[in-house]
Formats: sequence, C-alpha cells, structure tokens
Amino acid sequence: MTGGRDGGRALPAGDVCFLFTDIEASTELLRAVGDAQWVELLLRSRGVLAAAIDEHGGVVVNVDGDGCFAAFAGAAEAAAACAEAQQVLRDTDWGEQRELRVRMGLHAGTGIIPRDGDYVALAVHRAARVCAAASGGQTLATSSVAAQAPGMFSDLGLYSVRDFDGAVRLYALATPDAGATRPPRVPPAFDAQVPRYDTALVGRDVEITQILATLARHPVTTLVGAEGAGKTRLAVAVLSERSPDIAGAWFVDLTAVPDPGHVGDVLARAVGCPPDVDVDAHLDAVLDGRAGLLVLDHCDQLRPQAAAVAALLRNWNPTLRVLCTAREPIGVAHESVFEVGPLEAPSSADPAAVLASGAGRLFLERAQRTLSDPELPHSIAPEVVRICRATAGNALGLEVTAALCADEPLPDVVTAVEQAGSSTAGLVDVALHRLAGDRRLALAALAVPAQPVPHLLAMAAVAATGAIDARRSIEELLRRSLLAAAGEDAYRLLPTVRDRAAGQLTDDMRVSVLLALLQGCLSATAEPPVPVTMHDAVAPVAAALLHESSLPGADRQRLTAQLGPWWSGRLGGRRARELLGEALPLGRLGSATAALHLAIAHTFGPGTETVETERHVHEAARLLGEVDAVPATLVERLRRAVTGDPAPEARPAPQPGTTS
Repeated sequence: MTGGRDGGRALPAGDVCFLFTDIEASTELLRAVGDAQWVELLLRSRGVLAAAIDEHGGVVVNVDGDGCFAAFAGAAEAAAACAEAQQVLRDTDWGEQRELRVRMGLHAGTGIIPRDGDYVALAVHRAARVCAAASGGQTLATSSVAAQAPGMFSDLGLYSVRDFDGAVRLYALATPDAGATRPPRVPPAFDAQVPRYDTALVGRDVEITQILATLARHPVTTLVGAEGAGKTRLAVAVLSERSPDIAGAWFVDLTAVPDPGHVGDVLARAVGCPPDVDVDAHLDAVLDGRAGLLVLDHCDQLRPQAAAVAALLRNWNPTLRVLCTAREPIGVAHESVFEVGPLEAPSSADPAAVLASGAGRLFLERAQRTLSDPELPHSIAPEVVRICRATAGNALGLEVTAALCADEPLPDVVTAVEQAGSSTAGLVDVALHRLAGDRRLALAALAVPAQPVPHLLAMAAVAATGAIDARRSIEELLRRSLLAAAGEDAYRLLPTVRDRAAGQLTDDMRVSVLLALLQGCLSATAEPPVPVTMHDAVAPVAAALLHESSLPGADRQRLTAQLGPWWSGRLGGRRARELLGEALPLGRLGSATAALHLAIAHTFGPGTETVETERHVHEAARLLGEVDAVPATLVERLRRAVTGDPAPEARPAPQPGTTS
C-alpha cells in the first residue's frame, strides 16, 4: 500500500520500515577538514545514501544536517539498502582526513499513514532512537526489522532505549566490518521478565538507601530475611534506584533453573547474551570497565552455585556488584549480609500511629484498592493494628490479607489471620482456603511449570483444569497478590505460594497440565522462523518438560529438536549438543529421535566436524528409512539440508541416438 506524495516515488503506507542515519563525530570532522571540504564530503555521503535507498525501493523523506530520514515498504529492502550504503561508504576514498563513518537505525511500524509528505508516528521516533544508539559504521535494528530479514542481522541482546516500553532487543546488520557488532551506545537492560509491580513499595525507603551504600563498599551483598519479607521487591527497587555510574543492571531469577547445571544458561539469558558469544565476553563488552549490578534472586536451593557465580564474575570484573536474596548468607568471600526484617507494626490504635508504621501504611495502601471507606484509617485503625501484629509485619502476609478485604468483612479477616499465626505459609493458606475451587486449581496449575510462566502457557495450563475463563482466573490471582507479573507477558509465583498451591492437584490433573504445556510449547515453536522473544519465554518451561518423566518421550524429543536452533543460537553449539543429547534416550527409535540427530548435526555448522555431522545424518537416515540398509539418496538429501549445500543441477536426459 502506498500513500500520496507530490512528485517522485510515493511515500509507503501501512507496514513501513523507517531508516535514520547520522555521521559519527561530524563536528570534530568539520573542524578537521574545514567548511569547504566538509560540504563536499557531506554531499558525497548523501549521494551514496540516496543511491542505495533508491536502488532498493525506498524514499528519502527528509535530509537534515548530516542526517537522512527514509522510508521503505519492506524491512528486507531497507536492510539491503543499509548494507549496500555501508559497503560503499567503507570502500570510498575520503582523502587525507580520517574515515567517514555513518551510524544507521531501522525500526518498522504498522498502520502508518503519511501526511503532507511526512510521517507523524511513534515508530519514527523509535527509529531515530535506534540510530542514536549505533556507533559509526554500525546499522542497528529492532526485532520488527530483523524478523523480516532472516540471516541479515546478529542478535546483540537487551538494551534500554528511549521511547520504547521496557527492554529492547537490538540487532546489528552483519557486515565485513568487525566493529559493526560492537555493543550499542545505550546501556544494557535487565531481563524482560524482571518482576513488575503495579503498586508502590511501602516502608522501605531507609533500607534502599542503606543497601545502595553497602553495595558501594562491598562486592557481594546478600539480602537475608524470612520468606515473604519482601527481599525480591526490595532488590528490584534497588535496581531502579541505582546510581547513574552503574551502567548495566540484570535480574536473574534462580527459581527458573531446572537443575544446578543450568545456572549458566539462565544467567546468559538474563544478561541478554547474544548467540555464540561467551557470557564473560558479553559482560566485558557491555560494561567496558564500567560498574554493573547483578541480582541473583532466590538463591536458597542453589546457594553453592550462586556463590560460585558471584565469585567467578567478581574475580573477572572487580567493578561488578552482586546483590543476592536468600534466607541465609550464600557463603561467598567478602559477602556483606543485610537483614531484611519485618515492617514496623503500629505502636497503638491511634490513626497517626498506624500511618507512621510501615506495616500499617502497607496494609492501608493495599486495602484502599478494595475498600471504599473514605474515613480510612480512622474507621478501621484497631483492626489494622491487630492484623499488623498477627502477621508480625510480614509483607506478603499483609498483601494477601489486604486482598481478602474485597470479599469478606474486615472482622472475619482479622479473626482468620489471628488464628493462622504469623508464619508465611499459614497466611498464604488463609488466602488459598478463601479462593473458589476453580481459582485454587488455576493457581495450582500455574505452580507446575518452570517460573516465570509466559502468558501463552499460563492460559494453556489454567484451561487444562477445566476453567471456563482462564484470563479472569489469572486476573483474580493477580488481584489477590498470589500471582505476580514478570515483565510484560509472563507471571511468577513466590516459592511459598508455589509450594502451598502445588498440593491442590491430583496426579491425573498434573499430567493434564503438563500435556497442555507441552502442546503449547510445540505450537509456539512449530513454525520457523520463531521470534527470539518467543523462544526466550518458552525456553525455561521447555527445559523443565525435557526432564518430566510422566510425559511421552517422543513428544519431549520433538520439542527438544524444535528448540535445537534456539539452544544453538543462544547457548552455543557445545551446550546445545548436551541438551539435545539428553533427549536421545527418552523415546522409541523413530522419527522423533531422527529429528534429534538432525538437530545435533546442525549444531556443528557447515565446514566443521564433518565426521560427526555425517554420523548424525547417517543415523537419522537409518531411523527414517527404518531399515538397516540406508538409502544413499536419503543420506545425501539430509546432508544437504544440514550443511546448506545446493542440490546438484539436474542433467538433461540423453536424446535418442546420442551418447551421454
């Protein structure tokens, strides 16, 4: 679809890919060469850009200073234009002055309508921000572009870019220039699935200041406290309040680790490590000597591994600070322990005293979302005091208790909480027992998969329990503080809630949920190319399903084989082969096992480990042929599929009366 423009090619409309360019260090170059020569350089560079844009069907919308703004009807055409322009710019002799290097940024939008020969759209601003994030000679793009130009871009990881909602995955256009894949000029972002809260943090201002001061003095700090004390929420607040000199910040949820051997995989994912890049090398590149902050959340079940990760990263980069959360210290050298205690309870039933206490303010802030009494806290001050004392100031207990006020009279809530005692498990049980049966099953279903749970799989898990409206079930669990958002499109359960909820499912129901999750993963990864963000979301659940013995082995093999390209791209060929190899003995020898052998062959890449590639191709052909004598034509066909070799050209059949 195209929109009108006076003269020349019409401005694209509908799905449009925007390009911005800018000359690196243009002011310094102007000073070095002088006004007259600068004008000549500027006109020559504009000519190179205009020719490449026109050659690939784009339209120059505007030229401002040393920058250019263009639009394309297709992302692949825009990428090709950038590749051609960068190549010509590199090959051009610019005279005695230093090399002229141009940064470029691409972002695609939908539903775009040009007006009066120009565009007014958020996608335009985002393309400009992507350009500003690039270095000279580098072309950056978002996933909206990279997904439409397969094979042309390299994944650089997650970054914080202005005008975008949350973390942005940036891609670099692959070029012969090694510097084209250097880290962007914007800071790396933390994992897109960091816990997200819709309510304000209450009563922890002093602690945040103290923790930031402790991090400035100590390489490793562990927030120690009882379950439900609010350690995770406090760590997330510290990330957001970190000083400007901390360039990188990452959040690693260790509850997402299926077994201790996979800690490194989860760490690589959380720090946005690009495909086939060592995690240490990635951190070294994005930090570049600057300070960074890494949160290791919920270290309790993996304390030795968490301590090893903290020590390894600290020895490698002394500027890095590590913030852990656990019920006990993790036991690493030079560890500073920060006690996260309960929130202060009110000293009396006086409304002023209630508001002055951390526990009182937290309960009232949460309760006011469900209670419409304009006289709060005066009208319920005595009940608030009793609840704060009964919960012993436990943040999670106060949250779930406040949510109960939406459905039950406050006196009944007070009685139930006082009878439960102050243990976190007991307070969670109070909330669970007051859930409708279908909601309890929904929560139990969400306790089955690896955390965090992508929305797609959360809906499948809840639907497997027979819930009529899975979405409403999830919304109620969020409202009751039994479920938390993780990023924009996932959910997570605190370990205590997960442990208490898991017992609600029968064995048969648990298997039904697992089958629904397996089908959801297979569907999400069935049609290549699969967006990296989808693989990122599905991967933790898929890794857990790989080891789930109650599921059919052949189905687990198929899922693992489909994830093979993702494992290889995100974790490297060696680690991918380990994961794929784990699935080989799971099922009967058949097509699913053959698919695994082909996936393993793909991890070696063309031109490397030829013997191993051929061995796995030959084994796949044997299984697919289901005979001992392997057809040579099948082996050759599979080998070409793995290595990417073109099929041999068909030779014309000899004509009668001729010799071949």
